[in-house]
Amino acid sequence: MKTLNHPSSNRCPSGYLPYQSKCISGNTTRLDYDEAQESCAIKGGILLAPKNKVALETAKAFAKVYVKGDIWVGVTAEHVDRTVDRTQNIPLVEQISPDRKWSDGTTFDSAADFDLELDSGADWSGPCVYLKASSDFSSREVLCSKPYAFICEWKDPPCPTGFTRQRGSKNGRMCLKLSGGDGPNSKEMCASSDDLFRRPAFPTTHEEALFFKDNMGTGSVWLGMEQGPMSNWQVASDVQKYNDPYPVVSNESLIDLRRFGSWQENLVGTNDASKGCLSFANNGIIQPEFGATCDEARPPACEYRSCLTKRGLSCVFPFKYFNVTEDGTKSEITYHYCASLDIFSPWCATVVSATGEVIEWDECVSDCPQEPPEVVCEMDPPTPTIVSVLGVTTNFSTTHEFGADTVVSELDFVEYHCPEGYYFNGTNRLTVRAFCKNWQWEVDFDPETVCIPVLCTCPQWFPPNSKLGTYNWNNGLPPPTGCNQTEPNVKHLTEVTYNCPDGFMFNTSESDVAIPESATLTFTCSKFANWSPLFQPHCIPRNCVNDPPLINRTARDWMDWDLNIRNRSYTHSINYTCPLKNWGYPSSGENLMVATCQENLRWNLTSVEKCVALPCPSGPPSAPIGGRRWYGLQQTKYSCPPGYKFVDGSYPFFHANCSAAKQWQPPNFLPQCVPRQCSNNPPLHFLGQDLDWSFRSKTLGTKVTYTCPFFKVTQQAGLSVQHSQCMYDKDTDELHWYPPTIQDCTRSLPTSNNGIIVLPAIPNYDVGYDQTTKYHFPLLTERNTTGYTSNNVTTKNAVGPFGFEEAIHIGNKQCVVKSNYALDQDQCVRNPGKCLNGFSLSIWEKVLYGDEVFNVKMIHQKKYILSTGGDFNTGTKKTYPGMAIYHEGIDLIAVVSTGVDVWYLKVTGQLVNETWSNIGIRWSAANFSSNEPFHLRGGLEMFVNAKRVGQALHPMTRPGADMTLGNLGKWTIAPALESLTTFDNTGDSMAQKGPFFMVGCHRNSEDDTFRDFGMAGSVYDELAFWGRKLITNQTFDEALYFTGGFVPDYDGISDEEWLSILDHVRLDVPEQLEAAGEITYRLYGSRSKEMSYDQLLNFIKDNEEEKMDALRNTTNATTSFQYGKTEFVRNPAEQISYERQRLASMTAEKLLLSRGEPFVRPKDLLGVFKVVGSASFPIIPTRENVEGWKSVQMDPSEEGASKVVKEIMEYTRDLLRTANINYAEDFPPMFSAARDEMVIHAQSDGIMLSAMKFDPNQFQRTGTFHETHSFYANHPTNPHQGWEKYPDQIEFPTRFHFKNSSRCAHLPITFVQAIFDGYGAMAPLRRNPANIYSKQIKLDSKGVSMALGVGPDPQDVTKVIDCQIDTDQMKYNPIKIKFVHYDTKTSQRKLLWTQDLDSNIEQRKCAYFNPNFGPFGGWDASGCTTVITEQTSTMCECSTFGTFAVVAEIVEHPSVPDHEVWVKVIKYCGFFFSIVCLVPLMVVIGLSPLLHDMFHLLRFHSALNCFISFVVMLIAQLDSICEERTTNILLSGLQQYFFMTTTLFLAFEAFATFRATTMGIIGGYTSTYVFFSYGLPFINIGLTMFLYGDDYGKDPRCFIGWENSTKFVFFYQILLVVSVALVLCAIVVINLTTPQTRRESIIDQLASQGRGMAIAVFIWTITWFFGYPTYIRYPDHELPDFYPIFIMLFSWFGVVMFIFMGLMSTRFRAVVWKFVWPQQGWKYAAKNEETETELSEMSKSPSMAALSDLEEEGEEELQGVDLEKGPEEQEDKDDRKTDLDEISEANPDLEDGEV
Repeated sequence: MKTLNHPSSNRCPSGYLPYQSKCISGNTTRLDYDEAQESCAIKGGILLAPKNKVALETAKAFAKVYVKGDIWVGVTAEHVDRTVDRTQNIPLVEQISPDRKWSDGTTFDSAADFDLELDSGADWSGPCVYLKASSDFSSREVLCSKPYAFICEWKDPPCPTGFTRQRGSKNGRMCLKLSGGDGPNSKEMCASSDDLFRRPAFPTTHEEALFFKDNMGTGSVWLGMEQGPMSNWQVASDVQKYNDPYPVVSNESLIDLRRFGSWQENLVGTNDASKGCLSFANNGIIQPEFGATCDEARPPACEYRSCLTKRGLSCVFPFKYFNVTEDGTKSEITYHYCASLDIFSPWCATVVSATGEVIEWDECVSDCPQEPPEVVCEMDPPTPTIVSVLGVTTNFSTTHEFGADTVVSELDFVEYHCPEGYYFNGTNRLTVRAFCKNWQWEVDFDPETVCIPVLCTCPQWFPPNSKLGTYNWNNGLPPPTGCNQTEPNVKHLTEVTYNCPDGFMFNTSESDVAIPESATLTFTCSKFANWSPLFQPHCIPRNCVNDPPLINRTARDWMDWDLNIRNRSYTHSINYTCPLKNWGYPSSGENLMVATCQENLRWNLTSVEKCVALPCPSGPPSAPIGGRRWYGLQQTKYSCPPGYKFVDGSYPFFHANCSAAKQWQPPNFLPQCVPRQCSNNPPLHFLGQDLDWSFRSKTLGTKVTYTCPFFKVTQQAGLSVQHSQCMYDKDTDELHWYPPTIQDCTRSLPTSNNGIIVLPAIPNYDVGYDQTTKYHFPLLTERNTTGYTSNNVTTKNAVGPFGFEEAIHIGNKQCVVKSNYALDQDQCVRNPGKCLNGFSLSIWEKVLYGDEVFNVKMIHQKKYILSTGGDFNTGTKKTYPGMAIYHEGIDLIAVVSTGVDVWYLKVTGQLVNETWSNIGIRWSAANFSSNEPFHLRGGLEMFVNAKRVGQALHPMTRPGADMTLGNLGKWTIAPALESLTTFDNTGDSMAQKGPFFMVGCHRNSEDDTFRDFGMAGSVYDELAFWGRKLITNQTFDEALYFTGGFVPDYDGISDEEWLSILDHVRLDVPEQLEAAGEITYRLYGSRSKEMSYDQLLNFIKDNEEEKMDALRNTTNATTSFQYGKTEFVRNPAEQISYERQRLASMTAEKLLLSRGEPFVRPKDLLGVFKVVGSASFPIIPTRENVEGWKSVQMDPSEEGASKVVKEIMEYTRDLLRTANINYAEDFPPMFSAARDEMVIHAQSDGIMLSAMKFDPNQFQRTGTFHETHSFYANHPTNPHQGWEKYPDQIEFPTRFHFKNSSRCAHLPITFVQAIFDGYGAMAPLRRNPANIYSKQIKLDSKGVSMALGVGPDPQDVTKVIDCQIDTDQMKYNPIKIKFVHYDTKTSQRKLLWTQDLDSNIEQRKCAYFNPNFGPFGGWDASGCTTVITEQTSTMCECSTFGTFAVVAEIVEHPSVPDHEVWVKVIKYCGFFFSIVCLVPLMVVIGLSPLLHDMFHLLRFHSALNCFISFVVMLIAQLDSICEERTTNILLSGLQQYFFMTTTLFLAFEAFATFRATTMGIIGGYTSTYVFFSYGLPFINIGLTMFLYGDDYGKDPRCFIGWENSTKFVFFYQILLVVSVALVLCAIVVINLTTPQTRRESIIDQLASQGRGMAIAVFIWTITWFFGYPTYIRYPDHELPDFYPIFIMLFSWFGVVMFIFMGLMSTRFRAVVWKFVWPQQGWKYAAKNEETETELSEMSKSPSMAALSDLEEEGEEELQGVDLEKGPEEQEDKDDRKTDLDEISEANPDLEDGEV
């Protein structure tokens, strides 16, 4: 038997490790923060809480060894405080603590506690903290829901009195005790009334067994296990009822529980039924006991296992808690174990009051004794599938509140219902349920199920025994595809209506519900997927109830009803007849009456007349369709349908009479019935409403449409469209318009939510000043006579109101006086009393108020705005005829004096400071007897910004008036103001005669000076006067004339802002598009004035001169761009112009975006076409536009102004194509229904556009060609005089040929033509180089555009037909245009070549803008023919459509680059040394007879010509020497001549050497060579001048000409010659080793001369091959500058000639040597002199005699050889001998003497 050993006293519970005085446990399982807390609590611990740095380092060190992963820190900012609030129904309360808490429940003190080394310090907000392993376990904040590993720290469990805390127990919450009393082994042996946590112990660890051993006596103690079934040992049955954790222990396992000593084999429990128990002996043996032994009295071993909460807090028992029953009764309950009341989960008190009541609580861990909780389901139940996108399926409904913490009791359920017409897929049920069972939800449905529509099978058809009827699905909709009786595919609530045939009805006796008899029955697909009502449709016959009228059948009366059968079925008819001839029924005159069984089962006849003899047997005419007839034997009466009358005017009846001839008059036909007309006009429309009243018809049924302005509706009904129709009133038999009135559109729809911006509506009538006023002054300092009140004029221009041009700012104490404007007979403007129709007046003012105007106590001085001298003086009782408007403080006052009476009107505070306001007044004599409203009775009225702000109906009381006595009083009338003395703008005085307009001051006829000057700093603009009172009514408001079309709210708007606004404007709405166009025109049109034609020409001329100056001053040759390669830089001014023009172009494009729908009424296009003029502002001829497009087109990737022109033409064409010219209503003047023709015109600054749509067949009848001016000026549909101002002449054909003529020739044609004044100055200058050769061009005319559109087909507007013009056919019927030039200079192609006029135009060509050329199009001359061009005009014929103009090809200004200094130095040094070398070369050859052979003479000429060419070129290098044409021609000719002669001499020498070397012929052709060398260049020069005389002498280097073609003649010849010479030289060099002559002396001379000549020719050839790219320009290619190479080779060629053609010649060297060194050079010279003599003789004649002479001379020399002579002389003799031998061999027939 073993003895017990005592373990260490610091033993930790099982699973814990001792670590620095603590028991801690590492857990690698990753749990969230709450789960980690609960896991530690079950083992008796809490999450490790490192409250200082040492503890933190301890945790890190432990984690590195035992966890090796991220771990939780026991602290959180989401600690839940669980308290009790007894005022609540459920007192247990949970809420997030405001404090951060450690895991032991203490508060984290940010001031005192350790900050955990977090980056945020002690102010961390977490909500939780963990140590990150990968960052050396540094502290990080994180969400508490993240999963991490953790470390538990064991806490000593609380133990009851008498129990000892056991650190080494398996469960860290164990306390042990040996009971003091003995007793039998039982489950109650350790029980206590204080708690349920005590029970008999069973030691499972060494430490537990040691505790009992040390505290027990000599006997044994009882343990807490008993024998169970199958010989297993288990915890006593009653003890384990509260979640005891001990497992059942088998006998085999019991053996393994040994800790000390050995078991006795026979002590193991048996399988008998005797009681078994376990005891523990003091020697450490666990001993099984059986039977009565278990009843022995022994002390029990007891254990106490503490109960903890899930957060490691100790539960306090007992505790008191109050239960609240359903009836509200409260009862106190004392708990000795964990409760489950109210929260359906075990919980206990953690803090109690002194009386034991719960203060704080927490949830118990799972193994604590506990009250069984009520089974509920706290989570929301599962649901069927929720559909996120509704389509065929839909979602269910339920009464359960999800997300509301709703608790459902066990066996209770939640229902889900599909909506009406749906059911759960796969269930055939409308409702499914989820049941709460055993804490979980169980469902009777598939969670994937959804609500799907109810579908029925096809309804039943009529049975075989039924009369077949008809059916109607859903009121006319076709049945579902594939409908059958087996597969359901008919939707819920689908209705099928069955109809029995006439005379049949449904047999409803089979129905499940009562249904009345009917021939129509509707079946519905019900929610139960069947048809309701439930029966098969069955049609049965129906009969009339009674018999028809019966008559006695006689010879005069008859009926065909069979009385035996008595058929009364539905629709059965019975005929009643009058058998006798000319007899009939008196009510109708007919001899037949028919009785029919009707649907109501009644006969249509209730009685039958007796037949009578008819006076007019043939019968009268039938009744009109829809009308009635009242038959009479003698007279029959007729009426038309309601609302109609007979065409002959008979109304309401027409009578037909039976004549004496027994014929009805009229016999057969009645007058036609035509609609009647409403007697009055339809209701008046309100201002701004669009009235659509077709044909102005008043006939019955005519409907008039009233459309509100965009985003406006009526106030009450909210209608945007109203109708009034001419209708028939049956009560009065009259026609009236109904409704008789319409409502005004006064309510605006909200636009804030949809982002739409609504522009103010533009009146549909012209309101501009120029079109409405009698007198108008746009700028007060212009037009008529302008005077100033001071000789020191300080007026200046300012920015006017939006849409207007400049205003005038008048200096202090000054004003402007206008005179000489009135018509001779106009007395109204002088005296309002003579204005029979009243007058109206307006002026714009931007007032600048001072602070003093608000001082109401101050007497303010008058500050006049405008005056004609009208005034009154109550003191003198005088009146001064005229009118005036002035300020008086904050008041605005108007005065009108007729002399007899004075109207005075004062309004207060109507003007906004420093803001433009329009002030208008209108006056007419008051009508006091009128019953009209006061505002229509006249008097003086004032308007501010076209809104009436005041009215003075009555004039002022006259002086001396006493109404009680009938005395009206009287003013003294002073004369009107008739003359003034003012100053002009130079300060000189001048006399002005009335009438006057004084702006900014006042003066009457008795004043000596001007007075009451206007507000200092105020600005004035747009003075306007109307010689009548402007009227205002429901449909027309002439008060808008006051503002001249001013659009409010857009003053000061920028281009960018306006472009952004257009993005939010509904431009597809015509009135909004029209408003946008008007605002755009005012925005851009008011900034700069259109240039007149003369101004435009001057501007173009200035720009052209500026461009030419720039070209003359440039140092680089101008090149044309290539797309994507040209680089450009805009200066700041050009960039501003570019941005401005780009915005303008984008704005125009937006306006021209909408194209409309096909086949609309012509009227509907009127407003849309108005935008064409507005959108043309980017191409009107203004300085800003010209400069802007110039800046835009600096970038070749920009399309330029051509895009705007194209958009305008296409917009007009496409819109006009949509017009229905077959419409029957005229819309003058633009549409004629009779001519099937629509013509529109759009004229604005710088553009005239006319377009028409017509029937081609009718149009061709008007002629072959039409001249535009006369055609439109006299057009029968819409004449217009706008074309008359253009001198250009345009003719267009009336017949247009198409490639697919059969499909296109008959379709309506849309033809658009326009002329653009300034387009020539703005158009892009891209060109087709294939037919417009010059790289610099300009447009020398206006631009004329023509566009053609075809269709649509009136029979099918949706049909698209591609109709293309046949350009080949158009050549026979071309468009003819005579353009007037901008530039009247003659083109140089028209000059003689000797003339030098100041013209930069080479030639003019007719061209059209080809859109298919390049990415953006270019000018192309292939589609047009230049018929004739003159100085001022060009006639063109074009066979295509597009934009046409005259293209002037600009003479490219010759210019050459300036080169570096080193090039110049080398060049001039070369010329110097060349000249220095050529002079001795020529002198030596010329003076030495020894060198007068053919070869050296040719070299002499080569050197001479080269010398002269050097001199000429040096002269040409001088500055400005080549600018004068005559000098240039001279020097060009000299250079061309001497370059060519030099080349020819070199070539002829090469040829001569070639002959000598290859043939042995040294002939005497020197003179021939000289002749051709000096003569051939003249042919070259002559041919060049003949072909290119106009360009000859224009090269800046004086080299022939500037154009490449001019220099080609020279280069072709010189390159050919040098190439041949080079080839000959190459042959000479190759053959020098084997020449045809054997004479050594000649061979040596030829060799030296040939080699030198070959080198010189080679260098000369290379020189001119470099000369070709030097002088021939390729501006479209990036090539290096070859001039430096060429000029260096050329300038040093004189040195080359001296070296290689002089010094390399042995004879030349000998002569030079003789002159330089006479003492030694004679020997060398003698030898060469002899050879030279030979060569000279040979060169004189190549004949055989010459050879004989040479041989004889040689023989004599041989015979006379002096042997004493030197070796050189002897060698020469030998050579001569050899020559004789060669001659003998070559001529064997010769005798010796002959040889």
